[in-house]
Amino acid sequence: MMTVGVAEDYAAVREILFHPKVFHSRSVVDHVRPEEYRFPAGLYLLARDEEKPIGFFYLSAVNPILYEVHCAFLPEAWGSKTKQAATLGLIWLSLHTSCRMLMALVPAFNKPARAYLERIGGEYQGRIPRGAQKNGRRVPELIFSLEVPE
Repeated sequence: MMTVGVAEDYAAVREILFHPKVFHSRSVVDHVRPEEYRFPAGLYLLARDEEKPIGFFYLSAVNPILYEVHCAFLPEAWGSKTKQAATLGLIWLSLHTSCRMLMALVPAFNKPARAYLERIGGEYQGRIPRGAQKNGRRVPELIFSLEVPE
């Protein structure tokens, strides 16, 4: 059984984020290094499958109803489990917060993140030209929104 709830195990969050197939040069903008990374303040929701941590959502309130979201999942969870985790995370947000809309910023080069957002119902809203940097080159940052059920 899968569950999503407030992360109390930040070691698990760190292990997920810095897994070599999660935190790698194809998904991370320039100048982000694991040894220098500090987790920002915000709400961390941990997804567990059969009690084993498989991924997390990091949320930061932009205003009372709009939150920015980022996520990371272990490779063994990629696919249907990530979609199930998103559904459970949206339900959790609906029940425990005033959040009714999520915003995700995705560097244009991160195709797996774009595909995930589209798979879970994210809608492309536009782009910020030259909003991210990869290999010294400025690239667009894509903006997605996702409705939180009431």
